[in-house]
Amino acid sequence: MDHEEWPDLNQATELALQLAALFHDVGHGPWGHVFEIFCKRNCDFSEWKHEKQTATLISKGVGAYNHIPLFLSDQHRKLLQKKIPNAELLLPKNVAAIATGSPPPSDKKYLFLSQIVASEFDVDRMDYLRRDALHTAVGTGSVDVWEILHSYTIAEDLIEKGVPSGTWGAKLSTNAAEAAEALLTGRDLAYRKVYYHKTHRSAEEMMIRAMYEITDKYAIEELSSMTDEDLLRAFEGENGNPFTKDVAKRIRRRRIYEPLPFEVHVFNDLDTQAQENISEYSTPKSIEEYKNILKSMDALAATLNFPNEWRVIFDIEEVPVSKGDAYRRPYFYNENTNELKSLLDLLPHLALTHGVILLYPNREPTDLGRRYVREISKLLIIMPFQFIEKFITKCKDEGLKKGIIPTFDEIEKIANEVYQQDLHVIIEQYIDFLGIRDQTKKDQLLKKFRENMVHYIAEWALESYSKRSQPTQ
Repeated sequence: MDHEEWPDLNQATELALQLAALFHDVGHGPWGHVFEIFCKRNCDFSEWKHEKQTATLISKGVGAYNHIPLFLSDQHRKLLQKKIPNAELLLPKNVAAIATGSPPPSDKKYLFLSQIVASEFDVDRMDYLRRDALHTAVGTGSVDVWEILHSYTIAEDLIEKGVPSGTWGAKLSTNAAEAAEALLTGRDLAYRKVYYHKTHRSAEEMMIRAMYEITDKYAIEELSSMTDEDLLRAFEGENGNPFTKDVAKRIRRRRIYEPLPFEVHVFNDLDTQAQENISEYSTPKSIEEYKNILKSMDALAATLNFPNEWRVIFDIEEVPVSKGDAYRRPYFYNENTNELKSLLDLLPHLALTHGVILLYPNREPTDLGRRYVREISKLLIIMPFQFIEKFITKCKDEGLKKGIIPTFDEIEKIANEVYQQDLHVIIEQYIDFLGIRDQTKKDQLLKKFRENMVHYIAEWALESYSKRSQPTQ
């Protein structure tokens, strides 16, 4: 291909790319993706998206936050004075488009800049996967980002029937296929092992629930413009309540709610109806539907005689996975043949190992993708540890009455009695919330919950009794 047809790469394109990458996440609400999940469930805010907020902040500013468009306009003016080609890429509307993965309005030929910042194989993903792996000590960041970066090229994007569209897209050399596969796999593992880890989920769900409690006190524009600290102060302020104040205190002190020692495997433990219910719960169709979900949780809290500042939280989020488009779309360019290839074209074994979500190009989706998500998704029941701690103490005290150091079997027998008196209602109401109809599934969950809870309480009680350790929360 004649390289004279390539877009100009100069100081303007470089600066536009750098600034778009810098401002890429500027539109996130408080606590990042937690706020986005909150908006997804709360239909009054469901139209809010951080990408849209990012574009608005960069192109126009929001309220008093107009520093970015003023700064970009100044940079554009300086490049014009120096007569730098493509200076228009520094216009706020163009940087906004690049930052959010859209073609720059002034010249859509420069789509590749947008794809470097926001696409399936963008620099943002390469950065956070490695950085989060480092700070969490979880091995999900072993991605050869330099191979991907060094394989970047550009090629004319094609529209249907192979007609040139006049835009240039960011592509990867076909030699980088395995590195790209590792990037997608690393992302999925990061979600399963880090972003959807039970401790992370507990903190997220506490924040989401507390946000709902103050929703009627703030407009979406005000709430979304808060910093992390602003939101905690809102929880603690006059617009908060005992629950939001307790959440803020727990977040600050790192004493968050804990999941019960029990997980619901979506595919194995739920019948078909309950699986569909969970999918709907995470994206309620109306605010009334979301309120009903919260009422189910509050009903259990009332049954358990929780104090006013505590809540029961049912985890209703399934683990996200990489979209099939990441494997099917032609992100790879063979410079020798001028052919565009997909990851499935280059690594056909992925159709077997990931076939349940990828399927094959040009085929209609099936329910296999849903099955894969349900196979890897587990649900939790989250509440303050202090609630379970009192049963541990009760179990320990009963053991002390015997006057001797009890065996584990003796403690477990006491724990079973404690369970029968007070704890069985948790799983019974949770089953009702899930909407399980299959009696066999119900019986299996009842048994699983009882065994897990009895064993957990007995272990803690015995350790506490023998003075080897103490519950700390």
